[in-house]
Amino acid sequence: MSIQGNEVAKETSDIIILDDSLASVVKLLWVNLIMDTLGALALATEPPTKSLMRKSPVG
Repeated sequence: MSIQGNEVAKETSDIIILDDSLASVVKLLWVNLIMDTLGALALATEPPTKSLMRKSPVG
């Protein structure tokens, strides 16, 4: 929320943006996009191990 936000939303939010600049929101979204993409690439490119492929499915 920004300057026009109400107190309930401010108390329950994880991040409070203190200015009404669109650039602040874009920066937050950009960082989120980069961090999620790099994490997903790291997990997706890791080759499976032999022991993992030998395990039976759970459930």
